[in-house]
Amino acid sequence: MQATHLSPIGSTVPDNSTGSEAAFLQLVNLKKTYAGTPVVDDLSLSVRKGEFVSILGPSGCGKTTSLRMVAGFIEPDGGHIVIDGRNIEKVPTHKRGAAMVFQNYALFPHMTVFDNVAFGLRMQKVPKDEVLRRVEESLKLVRLGPLAQRYPKQLSGGQQQRVALARAVVLNPQVLLLDEPLSNLDAKLRKELRTEFLEIHRVSGITTLFVTHDLEEAFSLSDRVAVMNAGRLEQYGTPTEIFTAPATQFVADFVGHSNLLHGMLGRAPEGGAQVICDALTVKVDLPVSAQPRPVRIVVPGHSVQVSSVPTGADNDFAARIERMSFIGPRVLFLLNVAGHSFSFELAAMKTLFRLKAGDAVYLGFNRGEVVLLPGEEAA
Repeated sequence: MQATHLSPIGSTVPDNSTGSEAAFLQLVNLKKTYAGTPVVDDLSLSVRKGEFVSILGPSGCGKTTSLRMVAGFIEPDGGHIVIDGRNIEKVPTHKRGAAMVFQNYALFPHMTVFDNVAFGLRMQKVPKDEVLRRVEESLKLVRLGPLAQRYPKQLSGGQQQRVALARAVVLNPQVLLLDEPLSNLDAKLRKELRTEFLEIHRVSGITTLFVTHDLEEAFSLSDRVAVMNAGRLEQYGTPTEIFTAPATQFVADFVGHSNLLHGMLGRAPEGGAQVICDALTVKVDLPVSAQPRPVRIVVPGHSVQVSSVPTGADNDFAARIERMSFIGPRVLFLLNVAGHSFSFELAAMKTLFRLKAGDAVYLGFNRGEVVLLPGEEAA
């Protein structure tokens, strides 16, 4: 992201990016420290208008703190927040053009669904007829029109979440902020609401920043994903980019590529490249130099085959099943290959049902599937 020269509060900030790359929401070198410990450490992030971006990471990584700084509930210790060219980190919360949906919904228990959704508009002294029109439109959007006169205690968790979403969307915010809004729901309902969130985002077109620790949620909902760890941004890209080309070991581990190997990258005797990892030699599709060099590589789980007969892949290793278990439509394998442990989740197929712990099998994957961790050379 290009450097941004910020103007006084409320004035316009020139955006040097052009076309579809123009940043609508910008976090510029954002910082927050508690008791001397950085919680958000020099975070820079840009979101295009109408984009759905997730901040993904484990508990305590700074993602919710970042969201709350955008909302105005927490004051940053440094850096800037820009929405549509305005430097807003000193602007009062209700004037920022951002609306937030909280993890615990934060509905008023003594108000009906209609009154909960209308609350913000009434605080803004919007005319009564416009309040009625906008609330009805928002409740229709979240499919709660027939429940307008119910109270929160009369609603399911999913319905309460829709009310909270309608209450934010009715304000026509420039930026919608979602703080783990699905975390209190059961797995089946979470999947259903993810589909609804996508449809609501498609219809409304609101620029959205979504915080979650759930990889599946982030990948299924987002145009781009920002992966955070210990207050810092590890990688920012599309779900495909992050999954197929993790930038760091942390990202690789977080997206489920736990099969990290240390070895020496060099030329293979038969041509091409290989990484020698102790007793294991892995054929790879990577550029090599005259001298072997230490590297770290990842074997993504989605690229492998497990079979009782040779797989025919570029890399085809004899292995032994240390542990396997069925997890719904998937099978979790822990394999030992030449002293290295590999773990994978594979789609459950009939050929796998006959296998059990202790069986001798083959582990196969092609050279082009092996991922080199950039800037992560072994010591």
